[in-house]
Amino acid sequence: MIGHLEGYLTYKDEEWVVVDIGGVGYEVRPSRSLFQELPHGKEKVKIYTHTYIREDNWTIYGFADREELNSFRLLLRVSGIGPAAALEIVSTLQVEELHRAIADEDLDQLCRVNGIGKKTAQRLVFELRGKLPEREGVAPQDSSAGELYSALEALGYSRNEVRRAVAAMDTQQGDLSQLVRKALQILGRD
Repeated sequence: MIGHLEGYLTYKDEEWVVVDIGGVGYEVRPSRSLFQELPHGKEKVKIYTHTYIREDNWTIYGFADREELNSFRLLLRVSGIGPAAALEIVSTLQVEELHRAIADEDLDQLCRVNGIGKKTAQRLVFELRGKLPEREGVAPQDSSAGELYSALEALGYSRNEVRRAVAAMDTQQGDLSQLVRKALQILGRD
């Protein structure tokens, strides 16, 4: 399997990106976070990948980081979840949000994902509960961290930037506006 691709980005749109490695262009279906983090020009990039192979279908799925890739792979183990649905889930919910939704059995959060109904959300909770690794930085019931993630992404920060800032903070200290100010200070130092 192909674990990651490292080369020059030659094409980018929301459906496909192409990475040139030694004169060979690899088409990759990107997650939303990867798409948002990729540069616009012909720059060197590293993409974590999962290769999906079926008789008539060879597709490389690309992710911004290993956590997102691992979540995608875990979702593929759930009956009825194929690569398109798994990509939509990791593109809609941040890794922390997905883990929190599963741990808290928050079906409404899971149903936010396009194409995921109540029965599929119940199946996700049932099959993944207890299989997700413990998350650092965000306790399952820590709703202020989730709000902080959403606020920082709305301000245009990438998921990786947001993760680093939130991991460096105690999200139980202060209201959302105070947390946003503190996160902006941390992001300003990077």
